[in-house]
Amino acid sequence: MNRGVTITMLLAVLCVSCTITAEKEHKKIPVIFDTDMGNDIDDALALAMLQVYIDEGRVALKGVVSSKDNIYAARYIDIVNSWYGHPDVPIGMVRHGKTKEHPSYTKYVADLEIEGRKVFSGSVEDYTALPDAVSLYRKILSESEDHSVVIVTVGFSTNIARLLDSDAELIAKKVDYLCMMAGDFSGDPVAEYNVVTDTPAAMQVFEQWPTNIVISPFPVGLAVTYPASSIETDFRYVKFHPVAEAYKAYAQMPYDRPTWDLTALLYVVEADSGFFHRSKPGKVSVDPETGFTRFKPVESGHHTYLTVDREQAERIRQRFIQIVPTPPMNITQQ
Repeated sequence: MNRGVTITMLLAVLCVSCTITAEKEHKKIPVIFDTDMGNDIDDALALAMLQVYIDEGRVALKGVVSSKDNIYAARYIDIVNSWYGHPDVPIGMVRHGKTKEHPSYTKYVADLEIEGRKVFSGSVEDYTALPDAVSLYRKILSESEDHSVVIVTVGFSTNIARLLDSDAELIAKKVDYLCMMAGDFSGDPVAEYNVVTDTPAAMQVFEQWPTNIVISPFPVGLAVTYPASSIETDFRYVKFHPVAEAYKAYAQMPYDRPTWDLTALLYVVEADSGFFHRSKPGKVSVDPETGFTRFKPVESGHHTYLTVDREQAERIRQRFIQIVPTPPMNITQQ
């Protein structure tokens, strides 16, 4: 064979290989974000982080569903999606959910006015007409490629347990894996809020979920706090920011807050960056009376959980400070 032809063919193969690799590296991760927006401020920070990942081309946000049964949860989600230039992201709402109490910062931001005019607005005309969370899950999954969607739950397991009841086969066919902020597997564990609030749902998910589950437990987010100094300085590119205003309304400033929900999202998008250690496979069980979680190593198990050492925790904190306040493209391109 002619040497020139051989080299040409080799270069062509290498070019195709490079193209495939580049496409794989830049392929957007299809994500459904399941949040109890309004119960803690880390949900708002995580949603802002998601918006940045969308602008960076890392994530295709297929939908946001609320496990908090309060209309202001949906209003705030809509405000943030719209403010960041992503008003078409579908929103689903839990019906007859576990928490309906005062909506905290979500109501404050939604109702905030200056001289009689709303500071923030969304794109949804009628929040009462939003689809049920399970209906939206089913629609998104049915329209997705097989084994492609990553579900990130940072609230209660209510919605995903109901999805299991609705169609476990659809989950097995369409979901890549589930990433949960839940539980505590440390030597001195707590009964973690997301599990305790809907313990039967959490039990069902850990017993029946048909794909792998990666868990970012309570100690991980507790080890990484988001600094008030960033809220006070890094969001000043606008006079009113829906996430900064929410953070200020949640508690008396200045305060640093754990980043439980952000750590789950960080793992999903930047799993190869060395931010976390990951346990060996095993099986998680939930005590039905107390909500405490236990992890039993099992070689064939489908559950793993994340841990961080001190160095990793600081690296994660710096990453959050870098990415969360990033201005949206619809502002930077103006």
